[in-house]
Amino acid sequence: MTAKNASQSYASIIARSQGWEFITPDFERPVIFDLEQELQRLGSGFVMVGAIPRLRKNVNEWFRELTDGTARSDHEVFDSIAIGGLTNSEFEHYSAANQIDVIKNLAPLVRDAGISEFGKLLSALHLAINTAFTYNPSAKAAWNSMTQLNWVEKRKPRRLIAHFGHNDGLYEVGSEARVKDLKTAWGSYESILKTLDKLPSDVEQIVVLTFPKVSAVANLEVDDWAQSGQYHKRYRTVFPYPGRLIKGADLKKADADIRWFWERTVDAIEGFDSRSRFRVFNTFNALEKYDYKNTNDESRRIKIKTREFDNRYIDGNANRIPGPRNIGKRKYVFRQGGFQGLDGMHPSAIGYALLASELMTDLGLSHDREAIMAEAYTNERLVSNYNRQMHSFRQLLKLADDVLDDVQLREGDVRAGELVELCSRTYSRR
Repeated sequence: MTAKNASQSYASIIARSQGWEFITPDFERPVIFDLEQELQRLGSGFVMVGAIPRLRKNVNEWFRELTDGTARSDHEVFDSIAIGGLTNSEFEHYSAANQIDVIKNLAPLVRDAGISEFGKLLSALHLAINTAFTYNPSAKAAWNSMTQLNWVEKRKPRRLIAHFGHNDGLYEVGSEARVKDLKTAWGSYESILKTLDKLPSDVEQIVVLTFPKVSAVANLEVDDWAQSGQYHKRYRTVFPYPGRLIKGADLKKADADIRWFWERTVDAIEGFDSRSRFRVFNTFNALEKYDYKNTNDESRRIKIKTREFDNRYIDGNANRIPGPRNIGKRKYVFRQGGFQGLDGMHPSAIGYALLASELMTDLGLSHDREAIMAEAYTNERLVSNYNRQMHSFRQLLKLADDVLDDVQLREGDVRAGELVELCSRTYSRR
């Protein structure tokens, strides 16, 4: 997470389009790492040296800043308080105070962590740092115990976008090829909806975004293109664990659960006392219109001026540069994808702009769709200035996964720094 990412969210795009003031988190540095920046550093030699020390340095800087009690921002609170990665239960009780405690406990362990511990620590710290900073950027003691819902109750925004629940089962579909029964999360999801119903009447409009079509947005590549309806027979993961396989039939079930969630959400809100101020946005239907990956329907590709983008994982071609002086030289150009970022799950600037436009259309807010999409294309340098290191990045993911498999038996003795060395040595032998 970076300040740039926060400013490119769909809520920010909507606010700018409507001329509304909207303050997003102004992170002084990335929350642990900036994946795109690390991609730039890979270099043609695929050198990973320095990555681990940079991660540790970032954690140490956040540790000092978040535990010394001094202000981290000029803003007392942000208009965007979304935290990527929160589950429903965490959404209801996470605060700056309890997450600073997590940072105090975990940050010192990063220095000597082994491979398996290192990844788990960074994941937990990413969530804790993001929460601690976003919920209390001014470091005021009075705000330390504020949760997301506490802030909404206190500030009483005229318009509220509520977007939650995705981390109770959706992310694992694309990262680990694992589908669980999404219906089991309904109880905690409904609890949050009921809390929103009790918000003060000053909150005039509550827009609830339901789940997207997971088969369309998960970072899955088609492994077997033979189709059955709108689902291929088999898919494989890309990030962060490449090559895991999942059946199209399992994705179909996950999508069916999401439609069930939509119906239950609409039914629940119909029974609320303040139902007239609610609007449910069917994210599934909005994004299904652009599901090229599962349908091969060219009309579902996203068009921006003369370029086309889709929901496949981002990739490009290496074309030889003509001329006798350019023997062996290649120019890398964008070829496919573009709707999602490097993790393949969260939208790119283009994806967020598209979602913003669909939401504004649904809400009846006038906007210049073409201008918004053109600006998003410029902002999304992964496609507007395609990075040749994307190819090395994908090799790195596969290589790291292979190395982790190779060292499972002695996993507890392998340090994070050794992973860098193992990957570098393995790559140099290939």
